[in-house]
Amino acid sequence: MEFLYLNRKFCIKRMTQGIPDVTRLSQGDLNQDISDMEFMEGYKEWTADAAKAQKGERVCRELISGEKHLIVEILPCAFSTEMKGYVVVIQTIS
Repeated sequence: MEFLYLNRKFCIKRMTQGIPDVTRLSQGDLNQDISDMEFMEGYKEWTADAAKAQKGERVCRELISGEKHLIVEILPCAFSTEMKGYVVVIQTIS
């Protein structure tokens, strides 16, 4: 399982070590706004899903990215009392 931590504006704040293996992101993308970026191969619905998450809707999607079968969830998250945002959970099925 990999985790991508975003602030309320969908800028990357942290990522687990394996995120570059399942996305098009790298450590150089920290603080980048990814709300309207296709950051994963095959995740054409990302922009719409990001907008849903920002409205408070639960987002869970199964997708094929390259040769990987994944489940992606976008969940609200609090990094601290002042910093709130989202965590994108990416689970590899096969």
